[in-house]
Amino acid sequence: MLVPYLTAGDPSPSATVEIALAAIASGADAIELGIPTEGARPGGMEVQHSFARALARTASGIGVWDVCRQLRVAAPETPILALAFTASIQEVGWESFMGELRGSGIDGLIIADLDDPDLLDQVASCGISPVPLLRRGIPSDLAERLERKAGHMAYRTLSLQTGATLDVAECLSIAGSMRATATKPYLLGFGLRDGSELRALAPYADGFVIGSELLRRIDRLPAEKRLAAVPEWIREWKAALEIHPPDGRGRRADRRPTGL
Repeated sequence: MLVPYLTAGDPSPSATVEIALAAIASGADAIELGIPTEGARPGGMEVQHSFARALARTASGIGVWDVCRQLRVAAPETPILALAFTASIQEVGWESFMGELRGSGIDGLIIADLDDPDLLDQVASCGISPVPLLRRGIPSDLAERLERKAGHMAYRTLSLQTGATLDVAECLSIAGSMRATATKPYLLGFGLRDGSELRALAPYADGFVIGSELLRRIDRLPAEKRLAAVPEWIREWKAALEIHPPDGRGRRADRRPTGL
């Protein structure tokens, strides 16, 4: 399962939808959309900059939630996950935020800095699948509590922040331990860049998120070249995942967890 990450509103509201649709047409299984607000504080530089650009470009005209709704209408069968920070939810207000998610047709919510597992029950009660982010290095008891509250899947991280450079050998060891102890299907992300990394890690997760690397590549290209380049990247990453796991414990990395 390949999940490209985009920030809603970056490079522009219309470009977010166009790039997401190009990714879906080229093999992406789901789309993750970051929800930028003034109070959000992403850790990775690429996502920070992407949030800032999106806020500048949605300040007047098409808003973040409009982007989500437009993508939902254009891709009714593709799972859409939203990524938000607790500060953003507090800024908008819980009821208003969840109402916007429901109204936008979002399938699942990732709260990037959540430490209160009980909030995931509240997400589920709104008809949104909670996707707990099990950040590398958090206490094991908290990770277990968060994982138990997952709807269809969890999200595990290979590094401490998005966009980090990975040591593949170290990541293989980490991923092996994750697979051995996981009780729910999970996405793996934070730092993934190319097909060789995905190919090595493919047996150890149910899906993979490409975020900062996709943002970097998009930002380097002029607008007129982006839509032609995106399908090439997606096909490269998708092909790296289309392998069988080495043993019976894993799942195919190109298979979508049931129900998402």
